[in-house]
Amino acid sequence: MSNDKEILFVAFDAGGGTVLLPILRKILHEKKDYRCIVVAGGPAKRLFETDHAASKLPIYGSSDNESISKKHRIKLVVSGTGISGFETEVWRFWQARNVPVFSVIDGWNKLNERYILPSGEKAVTDYIGVPDREAKQSLEGCGFPPSRIHVVGQPYLESLAHDIMVEKGKRKGLRSRLGIPDGTFAILFASEQFGPGYDYGYNEYDVLKEIVSACSMLSAGGLKPELVIKFHPEEKRDKYDSFQFPRNFMTKILKDDIPPRDAIASADLVCGSTSIILLESFMFGTPTLSIQPGLNVEDNCRASQLHLIPLLCRRGELGVLLSDVLVKKKKTFEAAGLGKKPVFEKGATDRIIKLIDSILSGNHG
Repeated sequence: MSNDKEILFVAFDAGGGTVLLPILRKILHEKKDYRCIVVAGGPAKRLFETDHAASKLPIYGSSDNESISKKHRIKLVVSGTGISGFETEVWRFWQARNVPVFSVIDGWNKLNERYILPSGEKAVTDYIGVPDREAKQSLEGCGFPPSRIHVVGQPYLESLAHDIMVEKGKRKGLRSRLGIPDGTFAILFASEQFGPGYDYGYNEYDVLKEIVSACSMLSAGGLKPELVIKFHPEEKRDKYDSFQFPRNFMTKILKDDIPPRDAIASADLVCGSTSIILLESFMFGTPTLSIQPGLNVEDNCRASQLHLIPLLCRRGELGVLLSDVLVKKKKTFEAAGLGKKPVFEKGATDRIIKLIDSILSGNHG
């Protein structure tokens, strides 16, 4: 017999998968009267399939909604958000059948775009969970009904607090597994895809040029830098094949199955532009920088917006900073603003589950 409290979890992007998994795990552990089902695609599908708890659940694709509706009595859809169109199509299917949808936003970039259907229409879910008040204000500014937006926090970032010391303890083994030699200064580049319509005054190639130039300066100063590139799940793996990398330092491209936290724990410095990996890295206590050379719009990197990590906007600034710290020993990373201690906001997962309970009990409008 079908359970009266069946929840459908939906995700396509890696960010959606990581933000939903802590919620799903806790529900499976504590809410025995709830039954959970998963619809997943893209990078999120692999996250669910390889998770100890989630892998035991039925995992469907986006084309299975009709059959799911016949087999199960879905009472609530809890979804990640992305710009692929995967999630919005699932929302539309279930909302047409009067099933409420609760979307949980994992980051701070492209908030409005996450709710646009392939047709160009806006799809607004019944409940929207955002990481903080700034994200709520941003959505309200785009015309989203304030009553639907709930500040819940970020479950994945919250969960990092429990894993930091474990990952740091595995650092030497991780570097060996990733092929990063002892004695090298590993700089992790969190690459991103800046497509048409996103004119920030720079793109990912400009960021890479800054990091490559800095590595060359470090090499000339007698150090052994190694550039480690971590692609975003949406990026093509051959995009930098034509890039002219100097031969005075090593460059390594990580395989897709290397988790971000393993890459972060292996690095001596993490650089990127607006990736959420920068916030993860800060929380791990790894020196972290947002590099946005020529930035001509408002900063979209949450970690630098909150002044947790430095923002470098001038070309050549990274090379000067690293040379001063590592070669000339003029200053320390702490003096350069890279040594701030992370503060973890607790309660995000519990807050979301409390809202789910309220929705399913009919006590939430």
